[in-house]
Amino acid sequence: MATETIERPPVPRPKIDPRIRARRTDVMRTAGRRRLRRLIGVTSLFLVVLGGWALSHSSLVDIDRIEVHGLDRLSLRTAEEATGLALGDDMLWLDVDEASARLEALPWVREATVERRWPGVIRIDVVERTAVALALAEGEAWVLVDVDGRVLTQPMDSPPNLPRLSGLHGAGPPGSYLSDDADAPLAVVPVLGPELALKVQGLWRDGRGELHLSLVTGDEVILGDDRDLRAKVAAIVTMVEMLQAQDRQAWILDVSVPNLPVVVDPMGEADRLEQAIARGLLPQKEAEPDTADSDIADSDTTAKITVLESSEVEG
Repeated sequence: MATETIERPPVPRPKIDPRIRARRTDVMRTAGRRRLRRLIGVTSLFLVVLGGWALSHSSLVDIDRIEVHGLDRLSLRTAEEATGLALGDDMLWLDVDEASARLEALPWVREATVERRWPGVIRIDVVERTAVALALAEGEAWVLVDVDGRVLTQPMDSPPNLPRLSGLHGAGPPGSYLSDDADAPLAVVPVLGPELALKVQGLWRDGRGELHLSLVTGDEVILGDDRDLRAKVAAIVTMVEMLQAQDRQAWILDVSVPNLPVVVDPMGEADRLEQAIARGLLPQKEAEPDTADSDIADSDTTAKITVLESSEVEG
C-alpha cells in the first residue's frame, strides 16, 4: 500500500518593523556586555585576592631591617621588644599606631613614631623624657621624675645630684605620675636654669602652701606662691651672687616679692664672732667681748634683716 506525504505549505513569518528588530538586537548586546563585565569583575577580584595572598606570604614584604633613632636611657632591645616587631614579620599587616602606643607606655618615652619605609625597613623615632628632680617613694627611697611628674625609675640606692621634692604624696611605680600636690614644685624646676639647679638641694611646700628651696650650702630661699617664678629666680641669682661675694652664711632669702627681696640672718652676734674666730678672720683676744657685752650678745635672739630695694637687685 503506497504512502502519500502531504506537505503543509510554509506559513509566512510576519514582517517585523526594522526599528523593533534593531531595538531587540541592542537589548541583547547590552545584556551580553553586562554579563561580560560581571565575569571580568569577578575574575579580577579573584586574581587580586590571590595576588594579595601570595604577596603577603612572600619575602618581598617582610621586615628586613628595624632602625631606631633617639635612644639614650632606653636600650635598643627594650625598644624593639616593646613594639612587638621582629625581623621577618609582615609589613603589610603592621599596625604602626599600636606599635607607637606600646613604645609610649615605657616610662622614659615621651613620644614615639613608627613608619614603614619600602622595601623592608621599619623606622622608629623616639623622644625620651628628661629627669629633672627626685621624689620620695615608699621605703624612703628616691626615684627620678620628669617635668610632667612622670616616674621614670625604680627606687635608687645612689640618686644623682638633682633637686629633691619633699612633702608630697609618695611616688608610684615607673610609668605612673606624681599626685597633684607636686605640680607647683615641678613648675619651679625648669625655671631654675642649669647653673642654679646645681645649687638647689631640696624643694618643698610648707603648710601654708609657700614654696621653699634649700641650697647645698645649707641656706634657704622662700619663694612664696607659684606666681612670677621667672622674676623670683632672677632675684635669687642676683642675691646669691651678692651674698657669696660678702661671704655671708646661714641666711634665709625671701623672694616672695621678687622686686623687694629680704635677707633674714638668724645668727646672733655671739654666733657670728665664734664663726669668725673659727675661720681665722679675728684673733682670739680681739674677739673676746666684755662680760656685759657678752651678755648682750648672748641675749640677742633677734634675727638681722636686710631689705634690698628693686634698684639694688637689678644693679
